[in-house]
Amino acid sequence: MRSKVAPEKKKRQKTPLSARKSIRVEKRPRNQADPEPEQRHSRPVSAVRRKLELVSVVAILVLAVLSIVLVNRPSQKTLVFGDNQVTYTGTTIQGKMNGQGKMTFENGDTYEGEFVDGYFQGTGTYTSKDGWTYEGQFVKGQADGQGRLTTQDNIVYEGTFKQGIYQSAN
Repeated sequence: MRSKVAPEKKKRQKTPLSARKSIRVEKRPRNQADPEPEQRHSRPVSAVRRKLELVSVVAILVLAVLSIVLVNRPSQKTLVFGDNQVTYTGTTIQGKMNGQGKMTFENGDTYEGEFVDGYFQGTGTYTSKDGWTYEGQFVKGQADGQGRLTTQDNIVYEGTFKQGIYQSAN
């Protein structure tokens, strides 16, 4: 019988660590990205950027203040509602009747006095074309508070009014 002879294996020689080519690897923390472009430039660029950012912030603040001041600025206007059914001449703020003004209705009635957010509010005088007049306090468009109602027959009701209704004499 023949005996099998195992073929001879070539042994691979290990090269010592000192003989291997060394590769230089720069280690960074795992989450550290490449430096931002502005970090790569010299200081004058970042100083210019800081100044530009500061100027931008100041400009935005100035524009914000101006928009608030100009929007809330009272102005004198004449407003017409409907097909000339109601006309208002007086002070407006943000397009609403605010301050002193006069409102004339299509039927000839008038109100002259204080307005707040479009309502008769404060002291004013309402004069009807029919001849009666109310002078006094108004709250949200109605006689409310101290006032004086003079009828077309010259009868005078002076005292307290609540939601447009005479309550009592002083």
